[in-house]
Amino acid sequence: MHRVVKIEKIVEEAKDIKSFYFHDDLCSKARPGQFIMVWIPGVDEIPMSLSRINVGGYSSITVLKVGDATSKLHKMRIGDQIGIKGPFGNGFSMEDYDHIAFLAGGSGAAPILAAVYHALSLKKDFELFLGARSSKMVPFINELRNMGVRAYISTDDGSLGYHGTVIDLFNEFCKKENYDLIVACGPEKMLYKVALLSEELGVEAQISLERYMKCGLGVCGTCSINGYLVCKDGPVFNAKVLLETNEFGRIRRKGSGAPIKI
Repeated sequence: MHRVVKIEKIVEEAKDIKSFYFHDDLCSKARPGQFIMVWIPGVDEIPMSLSRINVGGYSSITVLKVGDATSKLHKMRIGDQIGIKGPFGNGFSMEDYDHIAFLAGGSGAAPILAAVYHALSLKKDFELFLGARSSKMVPFINELRNMGVRAYISTDDGSLGYHGTVIDLFNEFCKKENYDLIVACGPEKMLYKVALLSEELGVEAQISLERYMKCGLGVCGTCSINGYLVCKDGPVFNAKVLLETNEFGRIRRKGSGAPIKI
């Protein structure tokens, strides 16, 4: 059953990216990396990572406009209502680590922001590496600065920060620093490179994986990856587990279950 929540605040984070703030008791107790199923009335139900968890009393989702459901959500205003279920899945575990590297690509910045807030609350030592296509698509810049986060930015077109991918940027730092955990979310090709790099460095990596989902409960099986269900066994996986599959970084699945090359 959905819980109906009211949109309390809307923030335009970057080009075609908005955050929608709401109050919800269960979401306020979520773990960074967990997701909720969001029902947009009259359109669809879609999975969305929580980008803020009980920050100033609010939780939020941060939404990139890419299809019918997200386009409808972008048209909503303060006071409009959405339905939510969850939180679901496994989140990030950072308590036992001392020096963390956060890597975010594109809309993968949403769950990483929630993880950064948690790392700050734990007084962890960390750096954030944030990649986007251009300066217009980099979210959370002012918020991160106000939080005092050491954030390094890359853009594909060189319009802001490092000219190149977030992996290229991270490569400039990773062998100089003594990280004991990498936390990453973004396009799957990027995540595959993160997993390989973590093996090379001998550093544990926790990776938040995105797959097509219908139910979010482990029933429909559309988010399966070599027998693992992203909604239930993930969305956060240890990189070693993902590298043992033959689908990670290679294929994803349509709603019908048919494989597509990444």
